[in-house]
Amino acid sequence: MKTLKFKAWHKERQELLYGTKGKDGGLIFIKPVDIYEDEREEISYRDPNLEIFQYTGVEDAWGREIYESDIVEDEKGNKSEVFYNSKTASFEPLNRINLDKVKIIDSKYKIKI
Repeated sequence: MKTLKFKAWHKERQELLYGTKGKDGGLIFIKPVDIYEDEREEISYRDPNLEIFQYTGVEDAWGREIYESDIVEDEKGNKSEVFYNSKTASFEPLNRINLDKVKIIDSKYKIKI
Protein backbone atom coordinates (compact mmCIF):
# COMPACT_ATOMS: atom_id res chain seq x y z
CA MET A 1 0.00 0.00 0.00
CA LYS A 2 1.36 3.41 -0.97
CA THR A 3 2.03 5.84 1.87
CA LEU A 4 0.22 9.14 1.41
CA LYS A 5 2.56 12.08 1.98
CA PHE A 6 2.20 15.72 1.14
CA LYS A 7 4.26 18.88 1.02
CA ALA A 8 3.05 22.40 0.30
CA TRP A 9 4.36 25.70 -0.95
CA HIS A 10 3.14 28.67 1.11
CA LYS A 11 2.68 31.36 -1.55
CA GLU A 12 2.74 34.32 0.82
CA ARG A 13 5.70 33.20 2.94
CA GLN A 14 7.60 31.65 0.03
CA GLU A 15 8.49 28.58 2.05
CA LEU A 16 8.16 24.83 1.89
CA LEU A 17 6.05 23.02 4.48
CA TYR A 18 5.54 19.33 5.13
CA GLY A 19 2.27 17.55 5.80
CA THR A 20 1.71 15.73 9.07
CA LYS A 21 -1.10 14.69 11.37
CA GLY A 22 -2.56 17.54 13.42
CA LYS A 23 -3.82 17.46 16.99
CA ASP A 24 -7.36 16.80 15.75
CA GLY A 25 -6.17 14.02 13.44
CA GLY A 26 -6.50 16.05 10.24
CA LEU A 27 -3.80 17.05 7.77
CA ILE A 28 -1.76 20.11 8.73
CA PHE A 29 1.47 21.60 7.41
CA ILE A 30 4.55 22.57 9.39
CA LYS A 31 8.12 23.71 8.79
CA PRO A 32 10.61 20.82 8.83
CA VAL A 33 12.28 22.32 11.90
CA ASP A 34 9.06 22.45 13.94
CA ILE A 35 9.27 18.91 15.25
CA TYR A 36 7.97 19.51 18.76
CA GLU A 37 4.20 19.36 18.66
CA ASP A 38 3.64 21.81 21.53
CA GLU A 39 5.87 24.47 19.90
CA ARG A 40 5.06 24.23 16.20
CA GLU A 41 2.86 26.46 14.11
CA GLU A 42 0.23 24.33 12.41
CA ILE A 43 -1.19 25.52 9.09
CA SER A 44 -4.44 23.95 7.91
CA TYR A 45 -4.59 22.31 4.51
CA ARG A 46 -7.51 24.67 3.86
CA ASP A 47 -5.26 27.75 3.98
CA PRO A 48 -5.73 29.53 0.61
CA ASN A 49 -2.02 30.38 0.52
CA LEU A 50 -1.01 26.72 0.22
CA GLU A 51 -0.39 24.84 -2.97
CA ILE A 52 -0.33 21.17 -1.99
CA PHE A 53 1.69 18.44 -3.71
CA GLN A 54 1.30 14.69 -3.25
CA TYR A 55 4.11 12.16 -2.98
CA THR A 56 4.13 9.96 -6.09
CA GLY A 57 5.16 6.81 -4.25
CA VAL A 58 8.53 6.56 -6.02
CA GLU A 59 12.05 7.83 -5.43
CA ASP A 60 14.64 9.14 -7.83
CA ALA A 61 18.01 7.49 -8.55
CA TRP A 62 19.46 9.08 -5.38
CA GLY A 63 16.62 7.88 -3.14
CA ARG A 64 14.82 11.25 -2.86
CA GLU A 65 11.02 11.18 -2.78
CA ILE A 66 9.39 12.54 -5.94
CA TYR A 67 6.40 14.85 -5.45
CA GLU A 68 4.09 16.68 -7.82
CA SER A 69 5.76 19.90 -9.06
CA ASP A 70 9.25 18.38 -9.02
CA ILE A 71 11.22 18.76 -12.25
CA VAL A 72 12.77 15.43 -13.21
CA GLU A 73 15.30 14.44 -15.83
CA ASP A 74 15.26 11.04 -17.51
CA GLU A 75 18.25 9.04 -18.77
CA LYS A 76 18.05 10.80 -22.16
CA GLY A 77 18.26 14.28 -20.61
CA ASN A 78 14.57 15.10 -21.13
CA LYS A 79 13.19 17.38 -18.40
CA SER A 80 9.56 17.32 -17.27
CA GLU A 81 7.44 18.63 -14.41
CA VAL A 82 5.67 15.88 -12.47
CA PHE A 83 1.88 16.23 -12.36
CA TYR A 84 -1.14 14.04 -11.66
CA ASN A 85 -3.11 13.06 -14.76
CA SER A 86 -6.67 12.35 -13.65
CA LYS A 87 -7.58 10.79 -17.02
CA THR A 88 -4.99 8.03 -16.64
CA ALA A 89 -4.90 8.09 -12.80
CA SER A 90 -1.11 8.33 -12.87
CA PHE A 91 1.73 10.74 -12.27
CA GLU A 92 3.15 12.00 -15.54
CA PRO A 93 5.81 11.50 -16.87
CA LEU A 94 6.75 8.84 -14.29
CA ASN A 95 4.58 6.19 -15.92
CA ARG A 96 6.59 6.51 -19.18
CA ILE A 97 10.23 6.66 -18.07
CA ASN A 98 12.85 4.40 -16.48
CA LEU A 99 12.50 5.16 -12.78
CA ASP A 100 15.92 3.67 -11.97
CA LYS A 101 17.57 6.52 -13.89
CA VAL A 102 15.25 9.48 -13.19
CA LYS A 103 16.67 12.37 -11.14
CA ILE A 104 15.02 15.33 -9.45
CA ILE A 105 16.82 18.40 -10.76
CA ASP A 106 14.56 21.28 -9.70
CA SER A 107 11.13 22.27 -8.48
CA LYS A 108 8.36 24.42 -9.91
CA TYR A 109 8.92 26.86 -7.04
CA LYS A 110 12.73 26.77 -6.98
CA ILE A 111 12.58 24.88 -3.70
CA LYS A 112 16.06 23.88 -2.61
CA ILE A 113 16.41 20.14 -3.21
